[in-house]
Parts: sequence; C-alpha cells; structure tokens
Amino acid sequence: MSSTAEEPVTGPLISQETHEARRTSFGAGAADYDRVRPEWPAATLTWLLGDPTRALDVLDLGAGTGKGTRTLADLGHRVTAVEPSEGMLAVLRDGLGERDVRPVLGDAENLPLDDDSVDGAVCLQAWHWVDAERGGLQVARVLRPGGWFGLAWHQLDTSQDWTRELYAACRRPEAASTGESSGSLILTGVPGFGGFEHRQTTYDMVLSPDDLVTQVASWSHIAIHPEREQILADVRVLGERRADGGLLTLPHVTDCFRGQVEG
Repeated sequence: MSSTAEEPVTGPLISQETHEARRTSFGAGAADYDRVRPEWPAATLTWLLGDPTRALDVLDLGAGTGKGTRTLADLGHRVTAVEPSEGMLAVLRDGLGERDVRPVLGDAENLPLDDDSVDGAVCLQAWHWVDAERGGLQVARVLRPGGWFGLAWHQLDTSQDWTRELYAACRRPEAASTGESSGSLILTGVPGFGGFEHRQTTYDMVLSPDDLVTQVASWSHIAIHPEREQILADVRVLGERRADGGLLTLPHVTDCFRGQVEG
C-alpha cells in the first residue's frame, strides 16, 4: 500500500469515495511503481527501528512492492511484509530472491500476526491510508515490549523552482505554496504509543524524463484525475526541458518518526 512522494499526510479533507479510489489505485501499475519510486536508504530504516545492534523480527506494514522490505532484509532483519494489494504483493514476491521475508496479504486494521510477534515495525509512505485508531492498536499488539514503530514519508523538496513547476503541472500548486510537501508533516497520536521523535533527512533520485512521467502517472491523485493525459503531457515537456544530459535530479525531504510501544 505504499504510496508516492506526492501524498500529503495533512491537508484538505477529501471525500470517502475519492479516498478509496486513490487508496486502491496502485496495484495495476505495480511493476512501474517498483521501478520508478524512491528507495529507502539503510540509514533511514535503521533510525526508524531505534538503531538496533542485532537482527530483528520486523513488520513492514503497507509494504507495497517491497522497496523498504528489501532494504530491511539486506540489513539482516527477518521481515514480515504485510500488504493489502495482491498486485503489489506479487511484485514484492518476485523481487525477493533469497531474502528472509514472509509476504502476507493483509491490512493494518486487522493484522494477521500473533501478539508480541515482532521486535519492530515500520510503515513507509502509507500510514495516511490507515485508520490510525485501529491500526495503532494492532501495531502495538504485535510488538514485543520496548519495540519501536517507525513511520516515514518522502516528500518533494519544493525549495527548487523546477519541483514547484512540477506540482503546478500536476494541478497541485497548493502543495508548493503551503509547504505541505516540504517537511511540515504532523503525525497525530497513535494509540498504544507515546510521543514520536521526529527527524528529517534528504534524498535525491536521478531519473529520466520518461521515468518521471511514469512515476507521476502512478501518483494516486493523477491516477484518477480527469485531466490525467494532459497532465502527463505537460510533465513530459517539463522533464525534457529541465533534464541535464538526459537526466533529472528529483530532490526529496524525508520526514521520519519513531516511537516505542507503551507498557
């Protein structure tokens, strides 16, 4: 269920119908999603898990196509990857190789895991799709005492002219003007957890204009937008104009939060 760099955690409320359409828009293009979305650096995931010094049993909640899952497994952790989209989970399975990962079809509100079964949990680019009341209690239930829960979102860095142009082309000028995509995320309370530490990092993604169009096409609000084809045409023109040597650098600010289970 992982989503895109364009998804805000805060912002104007949308209808339940629109929310559901966006939430379920990822599975059909899962292979493209995996190819053109930002990665999750090892240092970021290590911080989210409380800087462990040993291998852990880790829940990757809303694992999507496994972009974070693979990094966690490569760090030596034993990962249970829970994802509600069969299309996303199929791509995750295909990319695992010999990694120690157990893929599970399921959602945050009804985790198919036993009590006290994992040492740590992460939710990358997906918590805004979760019912925080139910999901928080489920994560707290499956975590062992003292376990850390880490949440993170990549957001486009709109301090640069060209990323502001990108948001405008995507019919989201409010994102660039309000700063909702450049580090002003607010994580509301999560049942079962006390306060969350906040840390902000940066992440640059290098991609071609074609891959930029593919990435934007999978953003949830673009996937269901009535002007989708025109938006993608505008993004292509922008990408080709802004490319340097045929490539673009897409800058991100990554908001990271971690908290320990209570009790």
